[in-house]
Amino acid sequence: LEATSHGLVLHRLDHCPFDIAVVTNVTQEHLDFHGTIENYRRAKGKLLEFVRDRGTRPYPTGIVLNADDEGARSLAHFAGDTPILWYSTRKHAQLTADAIRVSTRGTAFRLHIGEQIADVTLQLIGPWNVENALAAAGVGLLLGLPLDVIVRGLEQLTRVPGRFTKVDCGQPFSVIVDYAHTPESFQRVLPLARQIATGRVIVVFGSAGERDRVKRRLQGMIAAQLADFAILTSEDPRFEDPWFIIDEIAEGMRSAGAREGQNYLRIEDRRTAIREALRRAQPGDIVLLLGKGHEQCIIYGNERRPWDELAEAQSALEDLGYRCSR
Repeated sequence: LEATSHGLVLHRLDHCPFDIAVVTNVTQEHLDFHGTIENYRRAKGKLLEFVRDRGTRPYPTGIVLNADDEGARSLAHFAGDTPILWYSTRKHAQLTADAIRVSTRGTAFRLHIGEQIADVTLQLIGPWNVENALAAAGVGLLLGLPLDVIVRGLEQLTRVPGRFTKVDCGQPFSVIVDYAHTPESFQRVLPLARQIATGRVIVVFGSAGERDRVKRRLQGMIAAQLADFAILTSEDPRFEDPWFIIDEIAEGMRSAGAREGQNYLRIEDRRTAIREALRRAQPGDIVLLLGKGHEQCIIYGNERRPWDELAEAQSALEDLGYRCSR
């Protein structure tokens, strides 16, 4: 069960008897609702308190936290005396991973649980999936599952739609659809794209309306630093002026030295923006379509306009002469 910070604060989960809780990270998100990062962390801490105060139940209990994330570490005091399993890809912990290798086919790593070691090959692409795999392994460990069962479960997990999803229509460049929509996720996805690409990294993205405005400028700065070219566009503007949002992102681009026309364009219509990015792509490039991922609509005011990022990318590629299997 995903326990959102909104649900925790609004008491939607007060009567859920949680036995095990996992926190992967706590980053700058939902500040339009919580106001401050401290309030956001306090909201997440309620989940740990639910496990701490669960009373007597005939099931295993525990908390799994990411030792590599400062936000997750800051929640440890909410656990009280409840046992915590820590996981890490960079430091000493009960669960660790090393020898991480990422390709367009998946992600391989070596899993360490105490003295036990196993090689794992995920179908998922991206080093952040190793962190999530460690979190899942931690839950399995608390439930008493043997290592071979944990590994088998991790390797059988199929790719999640809209999470670094490759669009392959036979084109000589890569097209990726991903849900990344925060500064932190940009700092994960863009370096991976750089690692995979033999040419340029082109990114198409926007920022949601009526949500945290601070991140817009940050997204622009990160894109300017980590991508070769960006097209700024709409992503759920709601009741805000789409061009106002795009201009705030562009401020971040310019603050990092980017110049309009040379390093980025502003195209409000998302369909047009995607088509322009694909038109510009050359062999070896990677085009990242960020922010919508699996979502099936774009929100303008009260209107939810149907949207499928994968289908839009396929349609654009077909118009360029490539053939897609649908």
